[in-house]
Amino acid sequence: MSTSSSHPSDEPPIRDQVQSYIYDLQERIVTALEAIPSPSSSALPLKFNKREWTREEGGGGIAYTTSPTPASYSTETSAVGWMEKGAVNVSMIHGMLSPPAIKQMSTEHAALRDEELSKAPLPFFAGGISIILHPRNPHVPSVHANYRYMEITSPSSSSSTTATSSDPKSPPPQQQPLTWWFGFITDLTPTYAHTPHFTHFHKTLKSTLDAHSPILYPAFKKSCDDYFWIEHRKEHRGVGGVRVDNFGEGPHAYFPDEGKEGSEWKRPRTKEGLFKMLKDVGDAFLPSYIPILTDLALSPSPTLGLSTLATPWTPQQKRWQLIRRGRSIEFTLVYERGTKFGLAAKGVNVENVLASMPEAAGWEYCSELGNDWEGEDEEKISEEGKMVRILKGKPMAWAE
Repeated sequence: MSTSSSHPSDEPPIRDQVQSYIYDLQERIVTALEAIPSPSSSALPLKFNKREWTREEGGGGIAYTTSPTPASYSTETSAVGWMEKGAVNVSMIHGMLSPPAIKQMSTEHAALRDEELSKAPLPFFAGGISIILHPRNPHVPSVHANYRYMEITSPSSSSSTTATSSDPKSPPPQQQPLTWWFGFITDLTPTYAHTPHFTHFHKTLKSTLDAHSPILYPAFKKSCDDYFWIEHRKEHRGVGGVRVDNFGEGPHAYFPDEGKEGSEWKRPRTKEGLFKMLKDVGDAFLPSYIPILTDLALSPSPTLGLSTLATPWTPQQKRWQLIRRGRSIEFTLVYERGTKFGLAAKGVNVENVLASMPEAAGWEYCSELGNDWEGEDEEKISEEGKMVRILKGKPMAWAE
């Protein structure tokens, strides 16, 4: 099976289309977040800072991040805005992939298994957007997402891939790929078990993926649930979402029967089809998350006429939020593959790699919060315990 895909002469290569789409998505997300009204008339409006960067080895990107704000147990937002820390960062890099990295990737990509290919570096292009939002209010869940594309090209074009550009948006050199794939993650990390949030989030993702194939959401949800497991805590990081990597035209581990004799392919396989899926999932980010913040129907205090973003909180609830953030940090530093890859990659901006870290987090030795999660009478379990019960239990079918 060929790993290349032709494109109409009047259309640019997929990597150029990916680059254009990703930068457009970044602008749309930043604009939408900045347009969300502050929960208090005296609160500071949300404003992202824009920073362009270049990578000496090839490529660059644009980072939108929020400014540092005072972190405290305060229940007031009059002096600060609703976002404690946020980042919407794009990376478009190209260069040479080392033989050890090629060998590692060959387990997922048959086109890289030629022994001759593993003897010298190969040109690559990797582009994507990473989003992480940590709202100040403990009732509002944090959200994380990234959408990406990668291709590895033939060594005959290596001389053209090492050139760098001072413009982060400049297109990379054009070559014929040996192999290519898409990937994405979108997941929700709540502090409290406001289940309408979880249902809305998952239903939005499911309906988006169902438009491409009904087999996608169940497989991608399971992958996300399995991935965000904190083994040393025996709990999930959050309530999951969808996740897939190395998704191209060939067989994939999520769908072991596809491509075999007598079986049919039941999901997108072409670059165009998979790129359309990536765009649809990326476009679903805002409708999956913004209503959680602003829609009264999804608020934990609708009788008060308050959105989730405007719902008041207590010092204990803020304390619990910081403990939960500590668990997220444990996952990121111990298990998260993207963080490990980023910290090990040459020429990558460490600040961008660690942009997902919350501004404030907490660790308490044997904290009493949430320890009643195993109680037999669920009505007597604390709100913190109810969240722990979900995180330690079997992943739930939130979209059903």
